[in-house]
Amino acid sequence: MFFFIRTVCLFLVLFLGLSVAMQKFFVNVVSSDERAIMPTSLTMALPSSLVRTHDTKTGLLLAGRIAQNSRDWAHARANFTALNEKFEGNATTSLRVMTLALGAGDFDQAIKTAEAINTDYLLNDAFKDDGETFDLARLLLVGKLVKEGDIDGAQALIDTLHRGALSSFAKPIMEAILTAGQKDKKITSSVKNLSSLQIIYKALSAEFSGNIDVAKSLFNRIAKKRITAQTSEMMAAFYMRHDDPIKALGVLRRARLSHPDDQEIERAIGLIEKTPDQYKEPEFAAYHLKSLPSILALTMHDFARVMLSERATDSALLFARMAGYIDDQAPGVAMTIGDIVVMQKQYDEALTAYRGVPETDADYAMAQIEIADVLYKLDRYDDAVSHLEGVLKNEKYQDANVHLALGNLYKEGGKFTKAIATYDIAEVKGREDNHGKDPEWMWLLHYFRGISFDQMGNQIEAEKDLMKALDLRPHNATVLNYLGYSYADKGENLEKAKDMIFRAVQQSPEDAYILDSMGWVLFRLEDYKGAIEYLERAAKLRPYHAVINDHLGDAYWKSGRRLEAYYMWQRAVDYTKTAQGDTKLDANEEEQSEAADKASAKLKTGLVEG
Repeated sequence: MFFFIRTVCLFLVLFLGLSVAMQKFFVNVVSSDERAIMPTSLTMALPSSLVRTHDTKTGLLLAGRIAQNSRDWAHARANFTALNEKFEGNATTSLRVMTLALGAGDFDQAIKTAEAINTDYLLNDAFKDDGETFDLARLLLVGKLVKEGDIDGAQALIDTLHRGALSSFAKPIMEAILTAGQKDKKITSSVKNLSSLQIIYKALSAEFSGNIDVAKSLFNRIAKKRITAQTSEMMAAFYMRHDDPIKALGVLRRARLSHPDDQEIERAIGLIEKTPDQYKEPEFAAYHLKSLPSILALTMHDFARVMLSERATDSALLFARMAGYIDDQAPGVAMTIGDIVVMQKQYDEALTAYRGVPETDADYAMAQIEIADVLYKLDRYDDAVSHLEGVLKNEKYQDANVHLALGNLYKEGGKFTKAIATYDIAEVKGREDNHGKDPEWMWLLHYFRGISFDQMGNQIEAEKDLMKALDLRPHNATVLNYLGYSYADKGENLEKAKDMIFRAVQQSPEDAYILDSMGWVLFRLEDYKGAIEYLERAAKLRPYHAVINDHLGDAYWKSGRRLEAYYMWQRAVDYTKTAQGDTKLDANEEEQSEAADKASAKLKTGLVEG
């Protein structure tokens, strides 16, 4: 889902510095001289809506920090805004208000505060040493001015950015974009000291301004470099727009070597080779030609995507919000905002963002899947199912991925017959969309359908699907473990199961469930010493898991360690509810309850043979 570019050169040369600078920015904004007033464990446990109980300076500060630590942007902003308005504001508080307003999507408040920061602090010599910290405010104002068509004003602000990682990265790109909007200036083909990302945006700006020769020269400089799949699609679209299918194919074929499973690259190659007149470029590949704000929005979105890849979610959200402010129809922006707030567990915000993905966006179908996933996370299972069923009623959105997602929901709800039928549709459509070949995710379909057959007791079809998943992903620990454990639990093909699970352990040596499987197959093979070794490791990682505790109790019993066996069976009974409430556990409640029932019986009779 990367929107345009994330190149190796970008990471090694520039973005490490930018990422560090943004982290420093957040430390400065969140910390400063207020470190002494840190939230206690009690206040951290309170809902943010209950924290703001006092309108004192300390109370507002504390409430705002607690909300911000919880990624509750709305309440954090409300408290810091009140702090800034009711008491004498300062540079740090003002910047915090601006970033929180921007993070919450309150653009009016963010712009108002950024303008105040620019007037009160950035033009004040007393703050010249802290200028880099406040560059974000000026970048937001640059976006406002470009959106309003004030290119000269935007250029004046760009010229005042302080030297630092953020400005070094952003300034060359923004200068190229602003130059494209000025008739009396021309973009040159110079690439001195520029990263691949900066070159690409310089080329896009040159094409926007009509300087096609310069754009070609710039794209030619990076045509043979390692780039992302979507960047290659964008460059191929450029060459096709300017009647050079040979270079378009060259870019796509090189990209195919790095992205052999990418369906869009394969589709584009097939069309250009056989029927170039039927080639249709993806929407994002020409979006920069729409307007100057559209180029700037794409730039901000790329900044957000790269920061997101570095797990700097707060910084990523700010730049994604800026992109949405500049152009709320920019491809991929709403999707990125949704992805970020999901990571921050702000699910209501995520629903709003995903619902804002335009139908024309290439990510529209994926956004519908994400909406269903968020509803599922909110324990709104029926709503999640209804949403995807509603999407599939529209002939325009008969997407294989949507069918796959709906099949997964049916499976999770125990509707295995429906799940299998839906997976069947996804399988057919997936191959149709991929020119008769299996799409990259086909192994998942076989894995999930195999589980559904297994749950229905159809072992023959289950094994067919699981073996097919293993053929497609021979080293996948999840598939190896599921298939191996299913053999071990039934006491079948034990040596084969042992080999499969051992391979899974090599892939994931700290996975408690895989270690449990290894212990259980050794138990079935009557290697009780080996079984105990693996089951103890599993129990250490998941001490409240009823199935693991039950298995370990059985192994202790067989080894003559009867007291320890009773102890583990008792744990299986006592901690069943704890295990069921642990969202990190994979076993479902029925499996946990069954293990606890078995353990309870053994507490009375011991392990009865047969």
